[in-house]
Amino acid sequence: MLLEEYQKPSEVNDVMLNQFEGESGINFPIEYKKFLLTKNGGSPSKDTFDISPKKNRVIQNFFTLNSKVVSYTLKHNNSGELISFSKDYYAIAYTVNGDFIMLNVDDNSNNYGGVFIYFHDKENSLKKIASSFDDFLDKLHDWFDKYIDTKWLQFWVVFQKVCWNKAGWILIK
Repeated sequence: MLLEEYQKPSEVNDVMLNQFEGESGINFPIEYKKFLLTKNGGSPSKDTFDISPKKNRVIQNFFTLNSKVVSYTLKHNNSGELISFSKDYYAIAYTVNGDFIMLNVDDNSNNYGGVFIYFHDKENSLKKIASSFDDFLDKLHDWFDKYIDTKWLQFWVVFQKVCWNKAGWILIK
């Protein structure tokens, strides 16, 4: 059940989303609402984003609105039991190294709908990584897509033509 719920979360609908927003006093940006209604969180296929030219982070999972596994939910991860965040930000995802992806939910702010990273090892350290949720999704990539250069690719093509067996290296034709 855990793996299934992690890869393909339970479904949600408008009623559930409206009820959640009403109970929590949050007005999510429209693009994030669409994401919750269509995907409801989970593990993205493209899971890497850059925080600087030489540093990146990998998303473990986006939190869900509804899940059979409580620890995957938005409510659980924003309850204040694990970590307490400013009321202007809502944790929407978790990285493999323990950082949180935050959405600015203060609709009176110029940063409303902006996506930030909260560094778990630096108290109250937020860095803006996208101006909107859709912009953030557009920045996601496979970790190797950005870092494979032409020489490495040429090497890989040649390497695939060579195979190791007990007799040593042999060329595959």
